[in-house]
Parts: sequence; C-alpha cells; structure tokens
Amino acid sequence: MLIADVSVHWEKFKRDYNRKYSSVDEENQRKEIFERHFQRIQNFRQTYPLATFEIGINHLSDRSTEVTTIE
Repeated sequence: MLIADVSVHWEKFKRDYNRKYSSVDEENQRKEIFERHFQRIQNFRQTYPLATFEIGINHLSDRSTEVTTIE
C-alpha cells in the first residue's frame, strides 16, 4: 500500500464525516489512528477475500478504544 493511498482515504474520511480538529497535533494523532485502522482493514481483506461480511471505514475510524488526552 502506498502512503498516498492512505492520505486520499484520510481526506475523503474527513470530508464524508465533516471532521475538524482543534489542533494540528490532534489531527496528526487522529490520522495515525485512522492509518492503523485502514491497514487492519486492508490486511483483513487480503487475508479473508471470501469473508461473509465486510469491514470498512466508518464514523469511528479516527477513534481509539485507548484512553488518551489530546492537548
């Protein structure tokens, strides 16, 4: 996967879900989370091409279950 591919999906995600972040640091952290989720999705699709369900980007793709403080 090319870095540009993730950036295109990131920009589309922000448009689709009207994401605005309070700082550059917060956006960078959210993008990092998004990239991890994006990679997991790509890996799943390659590993299980015949899966009976689909996973993909949604409104939570820039969120983590980890508790963090974004300043």
